[in-house]
Amino acid sequence: MNLSEIQTLADNELIDLIQQQDRNAPRLFDELIDRYRAVLFHRCLCRLNNIADAEDVVQEALSRSYRYISAFRGESSFKTWLFTIADNQCNRFFAKRERYQLTDDMTVLIDQEEVLYTPPEDSAHNDDVRKILNGLPEYARDILMLRFDLELSLAGISQTLGISLSAAKMRLYRAIELFEKQFASSAEIIV
Repeated sequence: MNLSEIQTLADNELIDLIQQQDRNAPRLFDELIDRYRAVLFHRCLCRLNNIADAEDVVQEALSRSYRYISAFRGESSFKTWLFTIADNQCNRFFAKRERYQLTDDMTVLIDQEEVLYTPPEDSAHNDDVRKILNGLPEYARDILMLRFDLELSLAGISQTLGISLSAAKMRLYRAIELFEKQFASSAEIIV
């Protein structure tokens, strides 16, 4: 199977071949992952606020997805499944960091870059929108990114976050409302 044939296959076809232990399984998996690598990195970067940490978490998520792809049952899209693995890795990263953070007079230097939100390169977001998004609480930034940057449906958001559909709707509407308030107040300052 050549590269152009592999690229024309849908996600579920690639997964079926990988799960059947096709001799091209590593190449098939690489093609499957290449479709989502950039948005996966963007998602982890938005959550972790550090490029190196995001790269590590993405690498671990990809490794786990390859190791456990035989367990993928297709109850959700591959993208949602992969994002769930990445979210779990981000949560583990936070838990591990909290465990090793010292208190009182003993301190740990944690490298924190000032990268909270970076829109996709082809996006037409302006600086004002980026500043407002960076000023929102993490839960609001995450759900807005899932809906508008990654273009997940409400069902996809609920699966990715592990919440009910009604909870996903409510969180999205609250995040939009919060963004609109911040946007309106920043517009008043400019005028």
